[in-house]
Amino acid sequence: MQWCKLIAFVVLAAGSVGAAQPKERVTVYVENDANVPSPVLSRARTLAAEMFGGVGVRIEWRAGQRPDSQLLQERAIAVRLTLDTPDQFKSSVGAYAVPSEGVHVTVLYQHLAWSLAKPSLAPALLAHVLVHEIAHILEGIARHSVTGVMKANWTSSDYYEMQTKALPFTSEDIDLIHSGLAQRRVQGGNGPAGDILRTHHHRRGHGAFDSTGHATAHRVGKWESCRARRANATGLRGVA
Repeated sequence: MQWCKLIAFVVLAAGSVGAAQPKERVTVYVENDANVPSPVLSRARTLAAEMFGGVGVRIEWRAGQRPDSQLLQERAIAVRLTLDTPDQFKSSVGAYAVPSEGVHVTVLYQHLAWSLAKPSLAPALLAHVLVHEIAHILEGIARHSVTGVMKANWTSSDYYEMQTKALPFTSEDIDLIHSGLAQRRVQGGNGPAGDILRTHHHRRGHGAFDSTGHATAHRVGKWESCRARRANATGLRGVA
């Protein structure tokens, strides 16, 4: 009995310590200009927060638009869901961000709306797109991983999987997210990200600049039927 009590105490204590692990807090403002249905957007935010929570980042969602000065002061991220697609992203690009700018994410929902026909996929897909682009901003560099949520292109298998289990971050992405968050704390609104945002504000929304002169753009395609998938090994339609 003594041993049982001791083991129970140790297990509970370990659980308490794990639950108390601090999480980095990131505020994200979402502007729903695409009129994404509220249940889909709400569920997507919940799923995205859970995905980040699993790697020690707490996302605090806010609705609406904020001035850039406030975003920089809060070290916040602004996500805009829109049906307006820039000419350079007319194919299957579902979202884009400029990591070195460090603030804005644009989700081109015109290229995601097909998922609304699949109730279990629509919020999961939007959640993964949000996580993918927000992670780009937090990492602060333009890169993709070979596997997981930070892949440049998802396949039909990924679409199936994300409906029941979130695509994971790689260990490298987790390290980059936390090192990027540390850098954001040091720089605040007065570092390179703030300088780029103030200097190039007129170019925002076009995905035209980062440290290498390019934005990160994530391509998505319609989830094809088994018959169509046999004819198209990539599982993605319209991918360059």
